[in-house]
This record gives sequence, structure tokens and C-alpha cells, in this order.
Amino acid sequence: MDRVAKRNWQIRLAAVVIFVLGFAAGALALDVYHNSGRGERHGGMLDQLSLTDDQRTQVKAIFADARAQMSEVRKECGPKFREVRERTDARLREVLTPDQWERFQQLTSEERERHGHDRSEAERPR
Repeated sequence: MDRVAKRNWQIRLAAVVIFVLGFAAGALALDVYHNSGRGERHGGMLDQLSLTDDQRTQVKAIFADARAQMSEVRKECGPKFREVRERTDARLREVLTPDQWERFQQLTSEERERHGHDRSEAERPR
């Protein structure tokens, strides 16, 4: 493989890794936002604001509504993200050797685990 082809391959692989990491980070951020409304995080914050009982009730209702809306957004976007991942994986499999593909899957899996995210078996490319 000449230098230019090797460099192009490295650039493409780096772009895909960045995309996967960006997706994982975005999904993790949504989960943090989703989980933060359960009282662990906002409870302390609400205490620091010295809210009245009425304000506290209203703020909790706002957070509950936001959680429901974020859940809907995740449901709507999930299939689109899966489609992009599947197309990307298919294109990568055409470029990478079987050993490289296996190593790539291992690296992305490790990265997702580090960020507390893992695709279910049903979502993993075959």
C-alpha cells in the first residue's frame, strides 16, 4: 500500500472513530440529563435555590416534562442513528481486513464501556 492510500485509510478510520465517540458522548450526555432529573442531582440544587414548596413542585414538574420529551427524542432518533451506524459499519467492513474489523469492534466496544454505554446484542453489526 503506498503512502497516500495508507494515509487516506488512516484519515477515514479516524473520522469513523471520532463519529462513534461523538455519538457515544452525545448519548451519554442525554442519559446524564435524563438521570439527573430523578432527584439525586437536582434535589441538592433545588435546596440551594431556597425554593418555596410551590416552586419546588413546579420545577420538579418541569424536569419531569423535560425527561418525557427527551425520551421521545431518543425514541425518534434511535433508528436514524442505528441506520447511520449500520451503513458506516458496512462500508468499513469493505475496507478493513477481518482482523482489523474485529479489532475495530473491540476498540469501539471498549470505548462505549468506558463511557457507560453499550449497544444491545440486537443492535450490533453481524
